[in-house]
Amino acid sequence: MKTDQTNELTTGLYDLRNKNVNELAEIIKAHKESKQKSLSKIDKANEIENIKQMKKFAESQGECFNMCRMNLQERFKKDLQQYKNLNNNNNLNFDENNVINLEKKYSNLEQELCFDACSKKYKYLFNEVV
Repeated sequence: MKTDQTNELTTGLYDLRNKNVNELAEIIKAHKESKQKSLSKIDKANEIENIKQMKKFAESQGECFNMCRMNLQERFKKDLQQYKNLNNNNNLNFDENNVINLEKKYSNLEQELCFDACSKKYKYLFNEVV
């Protein structure tokens, strides 16, 4: 088997030696074009797969972020109700400025906590990107 391969290689090299420069240039050019086409197909396939992964990541991020926001908004309503009850039970004045401060804090939490948590939760999707 090994001698057959050696004979093929020797014959192939001998054939190349008998070709002129233009013929060799054509062979090299054809080989380069063939290689470029196959690489381009691989690159396109990788790019399509990367786009699919990014789309999946964006959709997952959106769902996660919306769920996180909804949970924080529900929590804000509960905290606000507890604050009102605490004020009523202790005969304290209800301070609207405190409510505004709470809204700001929950808004910041929404941006920071939800974005961070969802990014960490779905970052594994990018491990597969080529």
